[in-house]
Amino acid sequence: MGQCGCGDFSPEEVVKFGNHILAIEIYPGCDDCETGLISTLHVFTPEYAADWRLEPEKEFKPDQYGQAQIDIPLMGKEDLIEALNKIREEVDPEEYDNFEDFLQDYGLRLLQEAFFIRRKKTKQNR
Repeated sequence: MGQCGCGDFSPEEVVKFGNHILAIEIYPGCDDCETGLISTLHVFTPEYAADWRLEPEKEFKPDQYGQAQIDIPLMGKEDLIEALNKIREEVDPEEYDNFEDFLQDYGLRLLQEAFFIRRKKTKQNR
């Protein structure tokens, strides 16, 4: 995985986690590498994180109620619909005998498009 360039490290979120740096990455998948979307948690020492130029955005620690969470929206049904409409500009799914064949050819791209649509919306709302 990665020879095609799709495996470049691009974390969605970087936080200080105790004495370590936590980087959360959503890998969008690749047909050539035969992978789908993957969520990966990377834990770095501060020294190694510096080598990667990872700057924590905040400290990840429990709040006054004793818990903490990081939410990274992946996609919603409206994102899938928008992504499907974008793909329809290039290909008509009705030309396929069944939806499974369409997904075989365009399924990963559909998921990736929907993910990128949601990512863009999320970044605009931050």
